Amino acid sequence: MRRTVRFLVFALAAWTSQLAGAQIPGIPQIQAGVRLTFYSSSATIRGSLQQAVFKPDCDPTKEDCWVDANGRTVGQEDVPTAAGHGFTQLDILYLDQETCVYRLTSYGQDISTGHVTTLGSGGAVSSGGTCSDFWIAPANLQQFQSLGGGLRVLRGPYTVGNLTFNAVNIGNFGAGASSHQSYDSVTGLLVVASSRSQGAAVPTIQGTSVVAGAGSSGLTYTQLLDVRQVPGVGIAERLPQHVLNANRLVYNCAQTTTVQGVGGNQTPCHYEVAFGQRNELWMHARARMQVPDGITTMGSVNEAEEVVTATGHGGFFAAPSLLAGVQAGAQLYSDPITGITSFVEHVDQNVVVINERGNAEQRRYVYDRSSGWLLQLTIDQLVGIGSYSTRLELNSVQ
Repeated sequence: MRRTVRFLVFALAAWTSQLAGAQIPGIPQIQAGVRLTFYSSSATIRGSLQQAVFKPDCDPTKEDCWVDANGRTVGQEDVPTAAGHGFTQLDILYLDQETCVYRLTSYGQDISTGHVTTLGSGGAVSSGGTCSDFWIAPANLQQFQSLGGGLRVLRGPYTVGNLTFNAVNIGNFGAGASSHQSYDSVTGLLVVASSRSQGAAVPTIQGTSVVAGAGSSGLTYTQLLDVRQVPGVGIAERLPQHVLNANRLVYNCAQTTTVQGVGGNQTPCHYEVAFGQRNELWMHARARMQVPDGITTMGSVNEAEEVVTATGHGGFFAAPSLLAGVQAGAQLYSDPITGITSFVEHVDQNVVVINERGNAEQRRYVYDRSSGWLLQLTIDQLVGIGSYSTRLELNSVQ
């Protein structure tokens, strides 16, 4: 554990040093086309080592359990913990005084191998001069004031590693939970944030009695790493009429899990994207993946909020004007934090194939050059001693 903590401290120190030397003094204007990258981590710290649980199949004569006064068999198990770290990227697709349209992607990084894989992604539209919690319009920040109930707002110089900036610090302190965010007063960017929450008590065994034990604590930490303009992120044009007229995309879907020395197993799935509120620049959407489990009629269902805009690759639609301008073999972008490189794999009169490749993941997007719709998406990830793949293929536009 000491080695892990030391690695994170050194890594953060290096990133903070880079940030101090290049980002705050000369960051680009916060506008459409900008990508914000943050370091993110979270951990659950247990307050009690073990918790009492019912063990109906436990034999008290052979195992560490007993029968209580109500005839129930009680034993112990370790309180679970979890921790992880990685990166969060926010792509600003559109921004004006009132509205921010963005795409958010979370990446996990394996602490032992350094492998970076996507944990989840989605899109949203926020109002009131904010881009989620990661950017607040500077004029709005200046209006923040301390209120009762544990909300405090402080202003002044704030230092993170080698970086000192003029900050608006927002602290929220309540029963069993606290949070802190520090924003740069000039740009409105979130620079550092943290939170702590205290979980409910857990049943523990003391002697032969069950008593309330200390619950687990949840910790999170976020720090700005990089701000830069990225080609193809900002909206390039208005949405064409055939996109505005669409209500739903239906994809054929398959997931394949492969374990070294064992083989692979493929599971069919169903994927739909339903379009909602829309205007000439963007559409709200909800993506829904259903994977049968072989037992119930529903199986597992995962849903995510999305947005559809006329930008570069990465979504369910790409601007035809941008697709028309790419050439096979061209590198579109290489991300300095995640190590993911985007390049044009193939171009013909019908489709454009764009590949995103990192050290443990590959995403292959196939777009129709004429309509801009995403025809195919293949995601391949290295996971432990195996791999995990998802393939989508457009079935219909409704």
